[in-house]
Amino acid sequence: MSWNGTLRCSHCYEQGHNKRSCPKLKAEIAKRRAENPNDWRVLNHDRHRAYTSREGEKRSCTYCDEQGHNRRTCPILKAHVVALQKSSVQWRGAFLAHLQELGLGTGSILTEDHWRQGKVRYLVTGVDWDKMSYLTRNTRSLKVRNLAKLTQGEFHQSLPFTAEALAPDGILRGTNMDRDIKVLSAKGDITPPDGWVEEGMSVKSAKEELKGVKSWRFKHNHEHANTYLKTYV
Repeated sequence: MSWNGTLRCSHCYEQGHNKRSCPKLKAEIAKRRAENPNDWRVLNHDRHRAYTSREGEKRSCTYCDEQGHNRRTCPILKAHVVALQKSSVQWRGAFLAHLQELGLGTGSILTEDHWRQGKVRYLVTGVDWDKMSYLTRNTRSLKVRNLAKLTQGEFHQSLPFTAEALAPDGILRGTNMDRDIKVLSAKGDITPPDGWVEEGMSVKSAKEELKGVKSWRFKHNHEHANTYLKTYV
């Protein structure tokens, strides 16, 4: 490929193709093969093609680790995208129900017994609906301000959890379970964007959510989440 991004053949130096698909090289090798099958150029060409073909066969999909396809064409990934879209509708319904149960929304006050700062009070300024994730759960999804340091600006904080949400297979279980966050004052609007629950994730969002994730990790999270959804929704 040339400096300006145009594909250029390293054999004939013409644009529009590479050396592997070069028609002039193919014609030259065919001619030499007809004249002398043991021509060193022919043998070298065949060895190179055989090597690159074997290397291609050995490549594994970065999602499922199986051979014979890549992430873009992975049938398991496509199935998981569909499953993620379907389950995201249930998950968002459970998440919204959890917020309503807590009475959380803009204007709510939270308290945390912080190991270093002592008792800290937070003002909830909003919910980051775009960060709501079926796989990463709802960790740090609240937008808050520290009431003692309002000039420091807005940042994200973890959700408080009810006993139900702390269930071993809880879909709403987060990663900051050691954070002692409680609701001091329940108040405010907890209305999500139109269609947020009913429409669930788009295909694009589902693919982005699975970016960098392995198939076994999705299967694990998906199975545990669905177990809890059956009892929560």
